[in-house]
Amino acid sequence: GIPGLTVTVTADGGDPYHDLSGPNGGFGVCERSTTNPFGNAGSQDNVTSGQSIALTFNQAVSLESLTTFSAGHGNHSGGFIDYTVNDGNGTLDLALPIGGALVSLGDRVGTTHTFAYVDTQFYGSTVTVNPVPEPTSIALFALGAGGLAFARRRRRSVT
Repeated sequence: GIPGLTVTVTADGGDPYHDLSGPNGGFGVCERSTTNPFGNAGSQDNVTSGQSIALTFNQAVSLESLTTFSAGHGNHSGGFIDYTVNDGNGTLDLALPIGGALVSLGDRVGTTHTFAYVDTQFYGSTVTVNPVPEPTSIALFALGAGGLAFARRRRRSVT
């Protein structure tokens, strides 16, 4: 994990399932039924028709990579996921293919990343994110670096 970074998992159309503790972990949506009104890991946990799952972080992150599997959690390809992220300037909406790792998504920055069913059940296996420095942190760093440069220049002109 990344120190100080937290994530909340929510779902529409069922209960969120997430197990990020080991190599077989991942995230999906557990369905509710009359026999299982609360949903749990023992029930079907793929994201299916009418369902979505959202990962909300306590600060902006860039989504670097995502690995998904189709129903049955095998590394099957085919079908798409509707991926949305609000970057503060509007919502970016992409159709991502299911099956295997998707990389080079580093320009997808925001606090909430949502994955929804389009045409094929899927299960999220891994997601890699990197925290994005807050603008105030960048400004403070630039101000400090500028102050050091000014002090060094001033010291040279005095001697």
